[in-house]
Amino acid sequence: VCTGTQNVRPTTGAWNIGAYEYNSSIIPAPAPASISPTSDLRSYTGNVTVTGTAFDAGGTSTLSFSGTGVTVNSYGTRNATTLTANITITSGAALTARDVIVTNSDSQTGTLPTSFTVTLPAPNPVSLSPPTIAQGVTGNVTVTGTDFDTGGTSTLSFSGTGITVNSYGTRNATTLIANITVSGVA
Repeated sequence: VCTGTQNVRPTTGAWNIGAYEYNSSIIPAPAPASISPTSDLRSYTGNVTVTGTAFDAGGTSTLSFSGTGVTVNSYGTRNATTLTANITITSGAALTARDVIVTNSDSQTGTLPTSFTVTLPAPNPVSLSPPTIAQGVTGNVTVTGTDFDTGGTSTLSFSGTGITVNSYGTRNATTLIANITVSGVA
């Protein structure tokens, strides 16, 4: 219930101030409660589903993400409790948690803070050169592949014991060069 004053101008005479009352149901803002999946990879295109309450029952709520690099392409299910959207994550999207934002047709929004994260795919090493190093030798090895961390923080390790990684040279999205020592008893 909203109350207040209203200026009413009759067809003749001066302005009158009268009381008015306006009854309306208060429309709640959307309240997203969960998103599935909660993360996906750079360069991903696929569906996400947001559930919650007070989405537009007529199916007009929209979805967005904080930051840049995540785009909503189209919608599937849209009702009062569920919103399914097809999204694309760009290859350069920041690797951060994003707010998920549902907006109703009356411009009210609801936010699910830091609930969707853009991630890197698992690294995919393809080759190691040289493929063998003798016991007791220190030298460089080069690993090539895909999906290494473009920020140069990927690391190298070996199964078993006796091989120590001493330092790194080049580290980019496709190449990792490391200086290693193979112990005399490896």
